[in-house]
Amino acid sequence: IFDRHFKDIISNHLFDEKFVDGNGDWLKDENTPYLLILDGFDELRMQGRVDGGIEEFIRKAAQFQQRFSQYNHRIILTGRDLALKGIDLPKNLSRMKLEIMYDEILDEWFSKWEKVVYPNNIPKAKEEIEEFITFLQGNKFLIDYQEGLAREPLLLYLLAAMHRDDEIEAENNDNVRDNLGNQLQKIRNINHPYEEEEGLLIKNIIYESSLHWVLNKQRDNIHPSMFHILTEAALCVIQSEGEYAKVNLLQTRLEKNNKEIGEIFKKLIEEYNIEKQKDKEKALTNTLCIFYIQSFAKEGGGFEFCHKSFSEFLFAKRIQNSIEKWTLLSSNANEFEINDQSMAKEIYDLLGYDGLTEEIVGYLRGIWIANSKSNKEFKPLELLHRLEDFYFRWCKGEFIDAEEEVLPHWKMLQFRDEKQFPQKEKSLGQRQVDVYAGLNVMILLLELHRYAQLRENLKKELVFYPCSKPDDEGILEDETLLLRVIGYCHCLSQRGFVNTVGQFLYGANLSCAILPRANLSGLNLGGANLGGANLYSAILPRVNLSGANLSGANLSGGANLRGANLSGANLSGAKLSRANLEDANLSGANLGGAILDWTNLKVTNLSRANLGGATLEDANLRLANLHQANLSGANLEDAILSQVNLGGAILEDANLKVAYLTNISWDENTNWNNVKGLETAENIPEELKKQLGIE
Repeated sequence: IFDRHFKDIISNHLFDEKFVDGNGDWLKDENTPYLLILDGFDELRMQGRVDGGIEEFIRKAAQFQQRFSQYNHRIILTGRDLALKGIDLPKNLSRMKLEIMYDEILDEWFSKWEKVVYPNNIPKAKEEIEEFITFLQGNKFLIDYQEGLAREPLLLYLLAAMHRDDEIEAENNDNVRDNLGNQLQKIRNINHPYEEEEGLLIKNIIYESSLHWVLNKQRDNIHPSMFHILTEAALCVIQSEGEYAKVNLLQTRLEKNNKEIGEIFKKLIEEYNIEKQKDKEKALTNTLCIFYIQSFAKEGGGFEFCHKSFSEFLFAKRIQNSIEKWTLLSSNANEFEINDQSMAKEIYDLLGYDGLTEEIVGYLRGIWIANSKSNKEFKPLELLHRLEDFYFRWCKGEFIDAEEEVLPHWKMLQFRDEKQFPQKEKSLGQRQVDVYAGLNVMILLLELHRYAQLRENLKKELVFYPCSKPDDEGILEDETLLLRVIGYCHCLSQRGFVNTVGQFLYGANLSCAILPRANLSGLNLGGANLGGANLYSAILPRVNLSGANLSGANLSGGANLRGANLSGANLSGAKLSRANLEDANLSGANLGGAILDWTNLKVTNLSRANLGGATLEDANLRLANLHQANLSGANLEDAILSQVNLGGAILEDANLKVAYLTNISWDENTNWNNVKGLETAENIPEELKKQLGIE
């Protein structure tokens, strides 16, 4: 779709409609305004690997809106918010957010569910609804107005259907699998310090329970291997651009990995073909349609998941299955059952495709949390060591430069097989496969690091250093490692690294990183450790650095941090000479002793920031918010402070020599004690002169 006009894209999908067929001017009827709803713009990232694919599509939509504005047509583009990170929307488009299912909509949903849950038994249906509502009210975290997971339509349906089938409230004993109600009760009785992890855990439990429910309660005679088939089906769909996958691909993978399961699947397909001949409308009804998989009318036969969340959750389960094997020790306990080369091949097979999404990684982390709480097999330290070994070997180019089996080439050939990946773009070549495999392993390591930092028993032992670990003097063994990785990612696109890894760098340990002039715009570096990092002249607009540690970092040389979020960041002693911090959020940030001479701080929020002892000589602070900021001992010589809010600010011992104070505001709580050079400042308000007794 990237090489067509927006009008042509719409017309192409509506060609069967009478009002479009043969009518090139159907959009120019002044009496017929159209509302065009296009769902899933986030999936364009999977379809087009050209740089800025989503941004280009949105630009085309904006041009269409402007061109046909006189006809009152309107466009609604829906998709996941993450896909818009780093994208500036055209001025004639506005962002909207879908409302959660508020109480009135929930009531409407319950009334409709009552009509279908037991359609021939109204009293029983009413009783079921009342019991289900009681269950939800007893688990407030499910129905909480702001964050309640039961307000998501899919999860609400799963909970309602499982409740109907007694999968939630069934009595539990030693011989029966722990039901959903008991598991949620356990969560309710634990005081969780991390709300995000609690949400991931609850979601994981609901999906796990629904999987068990579908496989064991909804269908008869389900083969034990069906779970394996489902996870492999999810892998096929995800690697086939997240839409649908060829049956040939799934069959090939199953036969290759396990001949017995491959034969079972073969019989299921034969059963499906016989059934299809009898009734074409019942595609895969007795085989792959379990867990909401349906056939897809493509040449050669295909299948898709009816809901994207199912494929993402099952793919996360598929990744975890491999992780457990990678950390399994052999019988002599001195080495792993799967050696390094075999594991590397599995990594390229599993992860040598487009970058992992935040949703998939979220499900995987939920699995880790659930496993750690249920004492299931999960070895984070062993996983760290194995993935780190792969990562640093990948950084050196070992796999793509191998003399024998070149794993990126091997995986690329799979994608070039048109019988299995007919819609896969040929641009995913050997280098792209190699880059994605390495970056996806990096994402897993970053997520493992974040998981460990919330646990006292792991936080000191399990630390991942993407740039390699600095020595006691803050020197990296390979100073340019991360810079080279970012450069290598340009074979994906100009922002290949940012688009793939950007949202996963939250809380990362990037201490002493060497990233001069690097383009890191739009990254999520909130809570990251960038202490002592070299970010000279780095491009960092719209970057999230809230709560980050930037103490001793070098951000001088005109580093671009325009619009960045640095609230609560640790910037003590940071070098920010000539940096652009216009419109940045530095509220509550620690800038004690920082070097900010000639820095652009125009319209910057510095409320409650600590600027004690900072150098702000010749800095531009016009229209900045310095409410309750600590500027004690700061050097503001020749700084521009016009229209600055100094209410409650501490200026004790500050140097305001030749500073520009046009139209500043202050209040009775502003501390002017022992301010130096104020008598030489420009445009001091007369009222302030009187207050301080300045002639």
